[in-house]
Amino acid sequence: MKKTFVILLIGATTLFTPTGCTKPGSITNPLSAIPDITNFLVQASATFAANAPALIRIFSSSLGNGTFSINYTLGGGYNSGSGTATLTMSGGSGTFSTSTLTSGGPTTVTVNSIALPNGGSASPTANNVSSVFDSTGLMTATYTPLSGSATSFSATQVTASLGGTLLTINAVMWTPNLTTINLYEDYYSGATGVVSFNGNDLVFPDVNSTFNGSASYGVAGAGITISDLSAHGSVTINTVAPLITGSFTYKNQDSSVVVGTFSCPAP
Repeated sequence: MKKTFVILLIGATTLFTPTGCTKPGSITNPLSAIPDITNFLVQASATFAANAPALIRIFSSSLGNGTFSINYTLGGGYNSGSGTATLTMSGGSGTFSTSTLTSGGPTTVTVNSIALPNGGSASPTANNVSSVFDSTGLMTATYTPLSGSATSFSATQVTASLGGTLLTINAVMWTPNLTTINLYEDYYSGATGVVSFNGNDLVFPDVNSTFNGSASYGVAGAGITISDLSAHGSVTINTVAPLITGSFTYKNQDSSVVVGTFSCPAP
């Protein structure tokens, strides 16, 4: 006679985890999951330096800790293109760096997708765009023509470079019109003090120029381009490191006057 036995296990608990599944408390299935971007925000650092990458921060309480691959696009008219970068998340935030931004103009950064190492990806449609602008320095100035109204100048893209003894301070204001101011000191020694432009040039009968420096002012699309090797005035350098700071005032041959202050990393 065939007998059948039934074994009833009371209080037994399954302790194994099938391959491809997740244990309680994990966020994603490592084989088939996609990133959880229910909560997602991209925030570019407020500033960046031209000819360097920009640092981008991601905030997400749903994404979890780990390493992800980011696909992004650059826009705004000054920097363009797309790329991929590695994002490392920890404690609800993480960062990645863009490719080198060759222009200091305002730039948008759009996160197109975020992927897990296994390839599962998700594409955010909200809170995935941020913008940056170059702020390696600051120059404020006023340009006053011989006739007409004065124009204010405020640039956050300000750089200093040194070639031999030639110190060049370049400032670019991107809006509302592309405007540039350049200051040149021919015999920079790394010291503070006042440097005069062409101090002897108009003193009769001594008409020998002392070319200590020059300056330029230009506004794209407005017909204003003054590259004046005979600018009369001075640059005062207050500090030389880690920031080079100072002020300037000069009068061009067309009798326009430019007055301002500057601050940027030392060359």
